[in-house]
Amino acid sequence: MGEIIIGNAPVNYRKYLWATEANDGPLGYDCKTDTQEEAENAAEAFCGENPTECENFLEYLEKSGNFNLSQLRETLENDKKVSKEVASLMPKLGSKYYNDVRNKAVKALGQIAHFNISIKLRSKIVDAIIPLLGDEDMFVRESAAEMLRAIAKCNISLELRSKIANALIPSVHDEFHRVRNSAVNTLVNIVQLNSSLELSLKIVDGMAAIIKFNGPDWDGQSSAAKMLEKTAQYNVSPELNIKIADVFIQSVVNSEVPDVLESAVRALGKIVQINISNELNTKIVNALKSVGNKYGRVEELALKTLGEIARLDITKNITQELRLEIINHLIIKANTAVDQVVRKAALTELKEIVKLNVPAEIKSKIEKALKN
Repeated sequence: MGEIIIGNAPVNYRKYLWATEANDGPLGYDCKTDTQEEAENAAEAFCGENPTECENFLEYLEKSGNFNLSQLRETLENDKKVSKEVASLMPKLGSKYYNDVRNKAVKALGQIAHFNISIKLRSKIVDAIIPLLGDEDMFVRESAAEMLRAIAKCNISLELRSKIANALIPSVHDEFHRVRNSAVNTLVNIVQLNSSLELSLKIVDGMAAIIKFNGPDWDGQSSAAKMLEKTAQYNVSPELNIKIADVFIQSVVNSEVPDVLESAVRALGKIVQINISNELNTKIVNALKSVGNKYGRVEELALKTLGEIARLDITKNITQELRLEIINHLIIKANTAVDQVVRKAALTELKEIVKLNVPAEIKSKIEKALKN
């Protein structure tokens, strides 16, 4: 692969080469087209505006820069094949058509977006589908969410992926559960791609805003919590896990939604295992200790999670001090809990913890609680 000095290129080619020049230099650019990505982006932009001169430009890039544009040629040829179909489907997304017509049009466009087509055409399809997330028909909304989910899995630009994420955040509290689930799964996939910390943090902020609403939309809050739970600990940055932990620590204190509380407990237990910091682990343990038995069996889950944390390796995950704090909490629950399910959960965890290498005084307290 060679390079093209943009200043030496034919005048009518230069603006496309400049527009897609991405490498850093002393002035923020190096005045060259010297990567495959730059060449392909320039070619796609040029051919989109100058279809009759497209072949000449491709040949110039191949000969002058020694770029291999065979795949791009296939992409542009695919654009020609499907452009008429796309043009015929776009009007059918309008509200004047019946629900089933709009639904079929959305699905057809989503399938086309899976083809090896240009960035420009795929973006055009995404822009057409996004408004259907607010369609009056729940099945049209579901199809729109599903198609965007499928497109987000493709090899697309960060800009397009961000556009899809921003469009789907409000769908997390759609009244139709299948739309909510699709939105949640798509956002999880986008975060797990690790394509942009900024985008991931924005998604988490969007979910946090839904959870903190604490209004009548329990389904939306539960879906948002589920999204964050699925993301927690999964090969994401410490910054992201800290952000998720902060959201769920607040949820344990303030939320009135059982599903949110359960997601919070499970996610916080997973985040402790990463051992980001002793300070964060202590905050998480204190939050889990504060869980009461107001909502179903959330406290039972919290005690189980605390027991799992106490059994983590004190040389890698938690401190001995934090372990002893958890043990004392479990002993108190075992001795004083009125709810037999909660008491049983505390005893179950203590039976496992007593097998660990704990101070004799603490071991004696555990054994005493187990005998009661």
